[in-house]
Amino acid sequence: VTGLPEGLTFDPNTRMITGTINRDGSFQLTVTATFSDGTTSTRIVNVKTTAPPVIVAPFGAKSLTVGGSTLVSVDGKFSDPDTTSAARFETTSGQFDIIFFPAAAPLTVDNFIDYIDADQYENTFFHRAPKDFVVQGGGYKYTPADGFSEVVKFDPVLNEPGISNQKGTVAMAKLGGQPNSATCEWFVNLKDNSGLPSALDTQNGGFTVFGRVPASGMIVVEKIGALPIGDYDISINSATRSLTDVPIDSTTAPAVLDPAKLVKVLAAYQAPILTYEVVSQAPTIATATLTGTDITITGVAVGTTTIQVKATDLDGNTVTQTLSVTVS
Repeated sequence: VTGLPEGLTFDPNTRMITGTINRDGSFQLTVTATFSDGTTSTRIVNVKTTAPPVIVAPFGAKSLTVGGSTLVSVDGKFSDPDTTSAARFETTSGQFDIIFFPAAAPLTVDNFIDYIDADQYENTFFHRAPKDFVVQGGGYKYTPADGFSEVVKFDPVLNEPGISNQKGTVAMAKLGGQPNSATCEWFVNLKDNSGLPSALDTQNGGFTVFGRVPASGMIVVEKIGALPIGDYDISINSATRSLTDVPIDSTTAPAVLDPAKLVKVLAAYQAPILTYEVVSQAPTIATATLTGTDITITGVAVGTTTIQVKATDLDGNTVTQTLSVTVS
């Protein structure tokens, strides 16, 4: 067995793979069986690490009077073991998130966040979507006022291959034959592109996977990937750029590009890792409302009740804990 991530081991005697993966990402294991006649058979095993949110600290019981209020923060009460940072993209085709892999690709994640923080991805459009391959963006912008322009490129980032280019993973685009040339362009894999014919795990030094799109977001990405595509020339500062396989939000791709039909990024920003919901089990005794990460509890009548606080991660997994309330 080859390709085992750190934390997993293979015992050839028991033929068992055991352990705990101690970093985030998607991994591809190669399992080769050798038979007594010397022939071999090889299989690929894809492994993805995800974990639901967990409770890290309990809520303390709260006491208040009828008509009184108290404020309780959810900060520090929950965490998501498999996510430390993420980005949210609002597009003309819908919203999707990218969960980053900072442990496996720290330089690339920092580089990507730099572009987000500089608002470089706003007004970009997805300029390449070859069928059943990838959806690519991050290179070009369009606004009716300014026309077409290129995203301002920062310094190239060093290549950090290692995580497999499986379906739903997000990787950096780069120049052919230049492994360390990634700047602003990125793509989402629409299928497993790790091996042949694409061979993105090995081609050009391997393409750096730095994140993944959760299942709910892949519905949006696959919607973009299913749009009709066309080849177009655009003008940037009197220079012509030829774009191929441009997804067009229309029944068919027109011969002449209509910029209004491009799939655009309306906003890109760092996403919250967890979202919260609160429910009072007896609102006739105490009510609970959530503003940001603060819960306002208001006493209504004498008695005791509990407030349920649910945390949801970007994969849709949840965990709930309760907060005891006494109203006097």
